[in-house]
Amino acid sequence: MGGYDKEKLAKLVELEYERVAKFIDGVIATGATIRGWAVTIWLALVGIAFSQSQWELGAIAAGVAVVFFIIDAYHAWLYGEAMLLANQLERLTAAYYDSHGRLAGDEEAEFDLRAALESHRFGLYRNLKTFRLRDALFVRPAVFFRFFYPGLVVAGLLAAALIWLSTGEDKPSCELVSDSPHLVVQCGGTLVIDGKLVQLP
Repeated sequence: MGGYDKEKLAKLVELEYERVAKFIDGVIATGATIRGWAVTIWLALVGIAFSQSQWELGAIAAGVAVVFFIIDAYHAWLYGEAMLLANQLERLTAAYYDSHGRLAGDEEAEFDLRAALESHRFGLYRNLKTFRLRDALFVRPAVFFRFFYPGLVVAGLLAAALIWLSTGEDKPSCELVSDSPHLVVQCGGTLVIDGKLVQLP
């Protein structure tokens, strides 16, 4: 372990901790903004869907909730990764100060600190793994990703279904043609004659 300088390495740990703390603050602020935009856009789409009787906008609102779920989950994952690194840096800092305090002169503690400092992988971004969609299942706070966003998706789909049912779109009315010797039912541009479909020109 040549070139070991405990003081310089400890200073680097402190500087990196400051960077990570600022990164965490930024991710928290971004997450709050994302959730605000998600609710605003979702409410606007559902509101317009009901006012204009456009069921498609309700379905789009559900899709928007899915998109924001993924974006928010990514930032929540970043927060979790940064917190892991922050906890590791705090342990290194605590071990450093212990070596100057209650464990001063303890050779085993000094060796452990030296090994930890020299093996630490510096750099916030180089410590980040690759985000995968399945990581969204384990991000925190869980209430947003297990209830909030799924609730928006379900509510958007329900809104689309309610609008579609209330407008009767794509549901032509059917009537029985009584002045025919055959059993004839007309549904829009389609006839059902004795159980057989006949498309009108």
